[in-house]
Amino acid sequence: MVLDMTEIEILLQRRYNCLREIRRLTQEMLDTLSRGDEVSLSLMLDMRAEEIEKYEFCQEEIWKKAARGPQESEAVRRIMNTDPEEGLAAAEPEEQLAYQIRKKTVDLIPEVQQLNQRLGLRLNAGQK
Repeated sequence: MVLDMTEIEILLQRRYNCLREIRRLTQEMLDTLSRGDEVSLSLMLDMRAEEIEKYEFCQEEIWKKAARGPQESEAVRRIMNTDPEEGLAAAEPEEQLAYQIRKKTVDLIPEVQQLNQRLGLRLNAGQK
């Protein structure tokens, strides 16, 4: 069975969209903390948890594609484990979009991590 790159690209795009939403919600949570609005903060925390679950679901679905057979496994592992810039430079035309989406995702992760760290520090400071 041959790996359907469109399925992988759709899942990668959904995963990227979830990460963008996680970033947005995390930033809103920081703003909400500044206002002391605990009700809104609680709602956003639930919304953020849902986006994290969606992100993880997409990740699991991508890896399930690898379980279909040895060719699929090799292709998914290559796309998911290769540095996106290196992969993009050497990619077959049908894999280029997957690497482009992965690059956007990899570029966004540090920003989300930084916001998450700030949120954690602010939440911990408020509990003391």
